[in-house]
Amino acid sequence: MPAFSPDGTQVAFVWDGPEENNADIYVKVVGTGEPLRLTSDPARDDAPAWSPDGRWIAFVRRTAAHFQGDVYVVPALGGVERKVRETVFSGQYAGPTLAWTSDSKWLAVRDDGAPVPGLYLISLETGESRLLLERPTEDGIDRGAAFSPDGRQLAFTRSGRLYAVDLDGLKPKGTPRPLTREAGATNLRPQAWSPDQKYIVFQRHTSAGTGTLWRVRADGSEDPLPIPNTGHSAFAPAVSRGGRLVYAEGTYDANIWRLPLHGPGVSGGSPARLISSSRFDGSMALSADGRHVAFTSTRSGTEQIWAADSDGSRPAQLTNYHEGFAGSPRWSPDGSLIAYDTVFNDRFDICIVPAGGGSPRRMTNTGKNKLPAWSADGKFIYFSSERDGRFDVWKKPRSGGQEIRVTRNGGIGGRESPDGKFFSYFPAEDGRLWLLPLRDNVPDESQKRLVTDRASLLAFDISKTGIYYGVFVSFGEMGDRTDPPSKSLYFYDFATGATRTITTLSKPLSIGVSVSRDESFLLFSQLDGNGSDLMLMESVP
Repeated sequence: MPAFSPDGTQVAFVWDGPEENNADIYVKVVGTGEPLRLTSDPARDDAPAWSPDGRWIAFVRRTAAHFQGDVYVVPALGGVERKVRETVFSGQYAGPTLAWTSDSKWLAVRDDGAPVPGLYLISLETGESRLLLERPTEDGIDRGAAFSPDGRQLAFTRSGRLYAVDLDGLKPKGTPRPLTREAGATNLRPQAWSPDQKYIVFQRHTSAGTGTLWRVRADGSEDPLPIPNTGHSAFAPAVSRGGRLVYAEGTYDANIWRLPLHGPGVSGGSPARLISSSRFDGSMALSADGRHVAFTSTRSGTEQIWAADSDGSRPAQLTNYHEGFAGSPRWSPDGSLIAYDTVFNDRFDICIVPAGGGSPRRMTNTGKNKLPAWSADGKFIYFSSERDGRFDVWKKPRSGGQEIRVTRNGGIGGRESPDGKFFSYFPAEDGRLWLLPLRDNVPDESQKRLVTDRASLLAFDISKTGIYYGVFVSFGEMGDRTDPPSKSLYFYDFATGATRTITTLSKPLSIGVSVSRDESFLLFSQLDGNGSDLMLMESVP
């Protein structure tokens, strides 16, 4: 996440150093010299923002606690850091927001832990705090704020869309205007204004390690246009006053590995790589007979659903959303269909597609929907839906019909055990995983028990005997040399209520865990390579 100095001759950025052991803030002159290290705390430092007067660089020092960090400023030439504020940024994989006002007197900070969650202005002189934008709903977080050079407009992301709002001093004036139609377009990344304030540069279609850079008119009069020659792995754009564009070009090489099991939750040997490419392969699901695997891959440019034999052979692409992406595949118990979630045409929906290929069928038409799962008898599809300000688990008959609400006080990632005896779900994206018995196909809330408060929503699976999962790692722990990312797989035993370590890996887990029905082997996605380089364009095409 780079930031230009006001004159465009230097760049502040996050780097884990030549030994790749800790993320700190560095400054480098464009085109020459060695980088200057500004911070050296063992915690991860992130989100540098250079003040328009050139004096300060603000950043967030992430704590080990979930979704929390401290906002600091440090002189741009190096010196003593000063803590400005504590902040909370919600969402299991969300990051912080920092932006300077044009006069360098105020810093905009997103704080989801405040009594009124939203985007706040913090005075560097007095420490005064003012609410700038109130968070509209629990899921509608405002991210990636960027003030126009004259300070009269603010660009931000809300629920995956890019907006701009006029400002009257330090207060919004009028209703925010949408600049992109497609939900999910800008994800969590910052925006950058062109020097003439006519355009905003932003990242679009971000998935696991993929993203493209686009620009859109600030008045919303034209559709967004791609910025040529920036590739499919570009993110975190910044534009200098002179019109230079700097961005990060990332690599995210996650591959699917196979671990033999010697009984439920017991490792039977060393893992072996099963499905790989130079991009992301993960979010996998085994068919009930264990002969096939569906998975998500960015090998074609964006996240799409693929299927292969369980030995990794004969991979075939099942979806092809040119202006969207698909993920989270799950096999129907009879092996004939694959359910998945998709972002396409301004919608977040659950779809099903024949396992052998064919036309997809949309199953949802209301709200923001994701993370499908099948009931044990194959008659229903569970999914997580945000319809009234937060996510809850719903289900719908496979053949269509009325949608049925399953949880009522928050729920996401709901799944049945293969024998239909248990139901598990997360009450929120915070690592807590609940287990409940099913009574007449209805989860019994009176008998629920906490499996763990550190499970990863994106890396778990449920079997007849227990739950296999990876530990949730907050952004505060990523890049922290005192507490590196978890590399272990765990098993929660239904019969004993005990948790044991299955194996510890050589590299961090990525997205996806799937166990065979007979529990003879386990698939997981491992992050085998990850990094980024800073790229410079002298002007925005």
